[in-house]
Amino acid sequence: MLLAVASCLAFLLVSFTSRRVGKDEWLRPIQRAESHLRDVIRRSDGPGEIYALLSEGTWGGVGQKYVFISNSRAVLHCDDENGRTRERDLTGAELDELRTWTSTNKVDRLPKFDEGTADGIQFEYFHAVRNGDEHRVFMNNPPGAPIGGAAVFFGGKGVSNRKLYGELTRRMLKLTDAPMRVIYPALEEMPGFRVVHAKENGEITAISYRNGQLLAGVSRSYDEPIEWHVIKDDRLSDQSGPRVPNSSEQDIPGYYNWHKADLTFPTGPLAGKRLWAGQRQNDQLEGLWISGENNQPELIAPGEFAAPVTSQGGEWIVVAKTPPGKMWNVPNGIVRIHLPDKRVFDVDLPPADNFDPVAWIEARKRVLVYRQRDWQDGKAGPEKPEFHLLDPVTGTHEKVEGEMRPFFDAGKHKLQPTARPNEFWAALHSSVVDPKLHSTSIGRFDSYNFRFMPMLSFRDVEFASDSVYVDEPSRVIWMTVNGDLLRFMFPN
Repeated sequence: MLLAVASCLAFLLVSFTSRRVGKDEWLRPIQRAESHLRDVIRRSDGPGEIYALLSEGTWGGVGQKYVFISNSRAVLHCDDENGRTRERDLTGAELDELRTWTSTNKVDRLPKFDEGTADGIQFEYFHAVRNGDEHRVFMNNPPGAPIGGAAVFFGGKGVSNRKLYGELTRRMLKLTDAPMRVIYPALEEMPGFRVVHAKENGEITAISYRNGQLLAGVSRSYDEPIEWHVIKDDRLSDQSGPRVPNSSEQDIPGYYNWHKADLTFPTGPLAGKRLWAGQRQNDQLEGLWISGENNQPELIAPGEFAAPVTSQGGEWIVVAKTPPGKMWNVPNGIVRIHLPDKRVFDVDLPPADNFDPVAWIEARKRVLVYRQRDWQDGKAGPEKPEFHLLDPVTGTHEKVEGEMRPFFDAGKHKLQPTARPNEFWAALHSSVVDPKLHSTSIGRFDSYNFRFMPMLSFRDVEFASDSVYVDEPSRVIWMTVNGDLLRFMFPN
């Protein structure tokens, strides 16, 4: 009997962590979760009863929570999205309390809860049994529940028993407060896989190799500085190193920044200074600015700018710019700027809906630029991605082909070099070039010939190149994803 239950639970784990393709791919998260639950409970080895709290929102929900009941054993399974799941057994008392409370309050008979709130998070209570009975209670931002970003309350007509909906949501969510095992089904079979640090103990924000040590940045709360801990074989060091403020704005006075452009010059005539795009506070002037640690921002050029890339030496930048007096809802071009004298030069490539500098390619001594038409309501640019190598000094350019996706990560963070010239470790993942990609691959990237050699691929887990550190001598891979720190090895 125990073997049968274990087999059933193993099926459930695979079923709920694999992406649905085909008929359910287009469904919204709550609808897709419902479809999964119906498929599972109809199976001969499925559970006898399911309680669930499903969610979705304008800016994301809080994942999906399922209680699977088989032969009086109840397993709480949380799908936290992006390949992360958690599980634990409910105690008999917890299961009895859930059943008693929902029965006493006739939850299965509740009408939907909707007081006209916009955005935030929508929930659905879902209860099904093997005989075919199914009950659903939709709840639009019930009182006291997590509402996510920017829920807007219009003051519509109140729903009777409104506190009951909030209590239902709270009780289902409270089940997840107890410690749970963190599971990554796409990585569980990797040799040496372990969750070294779970985000419930402090969210991992980054990993960094410095002075011969691999470090992890841990964020305990939004308003506390990031702590850096040395990564040991199976844990983080107890003692933290220098603390780094979370906010990237606090060392720049006198500006309002939308983070459309934000970079610091490590070398060159502007070494230690910061380039950003936005409005200066005292006069609301929109432009491209340079700031030091304590001085007021210096205007480089007025206008709307985004996505700057600096050349080797720091004298030239290439940056996206809208037409005069326009925002980003029209096709834009790019310009070259010589920073020492603030001269601005147009680049003779036609505007496009998506037209941005991507990265400085050291192997080619050129800036990579990207052009493409919007796939929904495009106005200008090629239908498929188009790439050019641009000389920031002369303005000459050439169209190029090959694998360019790793450069989007390289434009934000330095890629980890391998032992070979012009080659880096990189991750291929969903991006502006292919937003529907459902897997991430780790491999070697030849930045001169634009070739990517995949070595490992993980379905339904998305992460960027800076989330991975490869220790080549030991064949160990460290990864931070979803706020967790993971460790595994390359297969033989």
